[in-house]
Amino acid sequence: MDLRLLRCFVAVADAGSVTAAAQELYVSQPTLSRQLHRLEREIGLVLFRPLDGRLVITSAGRELLPRARTLLAGAAAVRAFAREIAAGAIGAVHVAAPTAILHDVLAPLIAAAPPNLPPLTVRPMDTEKLYDAVDGDADLAVGAHAPPAHLSARVLARLPVRAYVPANHGLAINGSVTLTELIDHDLLLPDRQHHIRQVLDVATAEAGLVYRTAGGFESAPVALANAAAGRGVAVASGDPAFGLVPLPIITAQGPMMEPLFAAWRVDHHAPSTLAGLAGELTAYLIDRHGPWVAPETRHSVPALRTRSLH
Repeated sequence: MDLRLLRCFVAVADAGSVTAAAQELYVSQPTLSRQLHRLEREIGLVLFRPLDGRLVITSAGRELLPRARTLLAGAAAVRAFAREIAAGAIGAVHVAAPTAILHDVLAPLIAAAPPNLPPLTVRPMDTEKLYDAVDGDADLAVGAHAPPAHLSARVLARLPVRAYVPANHGLAINGSVTLTELIDHDLLLPDRQHHIRQVLDVATAEAGLVYRTAGGFESAPVALANAAAGRGVAVASGDPAFGLVPLPIITAQGPMMEPLFAAWRVDHHAPSTLAGLAGELTAYLIDRHGPWVAPETRHSVPALRTRSLH
């Protein structure tokens, strides 16, 4: 149904005549009369009848009038809300992320409840399909591998990749471990497609080193559990568990780090909101881990934990 026809109907009912309503709507009287007749034909009702040279609303018209007002008010509200959306309003941000990032980064962020954080709806997503999600129903994707070039993106932080050992392990006393020291131990690692494994592969290849593995795991908590059981040294990121001690891994370039990215569509209707959320994520990660994880920082581990490669 054409809302303009309903608007004509309500205007005539309120003004009491076609002439007055036509002036209010800035249309000619014959045009407005045609619009009324067209509406009556479409809905199969007689809305007005002539009486003593004027139009009188019929009983059917009286029944329809409040519904017409409600429909026009709803349409006006939709237009107003559409303008807000076009200006960047968003009710809740739908975020896609791998399960590990959901648990280690996004869930603690939501619990911390920064005052400028919009409501977040978070959905776990496989790493290989992560950035496809923003071409679907996700507003934002957060991941540890670089987004494709067609997306808007920023580096949120560079988080430490660490070795996790029990407190009584020989490596725990030093507070950090060099890459050379690390490869002397059996490593509990994610599978080959995982970003942590790729970071380790690049670092050892650049150093001309070869590591040995005690097993590959899809789940970081399972790798940490095996480390706690003494089956090897887990390499992961995120918070320690099972009483393990996290040790920064020192390479020739400094501590081993993994970048964390946020990405969204270039044509998203609320890019400033998403950029603001990315900023909130960066601020939260810096507050949680320290300024050395800031994306623009030249990285070095905190002084008390720094060790030489030699």
